[in-house]
Amino acid sequence: MPETRTRRGLTRLSHRGRAFAATGLVLAVTAGVLWWRADRQQAPAPVAVPQRVCDGSVSADSLGKLLPERGNPYQEYLSEGPAQTHVSTWCTVHGGGATVTFFYVREMIPDGFEQQLAKRLKRQENAPLTWGPVKGWGNDTGAHLYVDCPDEELGLVQQVHVEVGYSKPLEHRVDDVRAVLGQLVADGARYVAKGLKCKGADNLPTGPATFG
Repeated sequence: MPETRTRRGLTRLSHRGRAFAATGLVLAVTAGVLWWRADRQQAPAPVAVPQRVCDGSVSADSLGKLLPERGNPYQEYLSEGPAQTHVSTWCTVHGGGATVTFFYVREMIPDGFEQQLAKRLKRQENAPLTWGPVKGWGNDTGAHLYVDCPDEELGLVQQVHVEVGYSKPLEHRVDDVRAVLGQLVADGARYVAKGLKCKGADNLPTGPATFG
């Protein structure tokens, strides 16, 4: 009799062990499915760059190269420019954790402009930027052009400083960021010069600004 009870006890333990194993397998599979679904739901969405960017002034194809393919959605903030020109003074774009900012300011040409430009170029990270007769400077985080834009009514010798700034996540890589910045700052300069009706705006180069 004791031997019989012991065998029955072992049989019961064997069934319980199988039941526990089956339950554990079901729980593991269920957890895996839930994790897979959660992972798919949390996957970053594609960053959709619209065709019309910054009041239509900037090439969307070029801008898209600076933004990660996935991440935070595209957002654009555009200023209201002077009423007499309708030219926005700045535009900020966000997408995928990267930011691109366009800005311009019309100012008097300072005395010693060439010397100031040469001072900028003494910094190791900076390089000369040229766009036809227009000069500037830039690096991997921004590009600057200085376009002549005299005020003939007031007889003022002025220029427009057009700037593109760029910041990105550390893990995001761009094959040739300077080439893209050169294209964007040229797009921005054309937009501003035409909007402000700068003398010679129609004769500005059609291509990008180039480094070096």
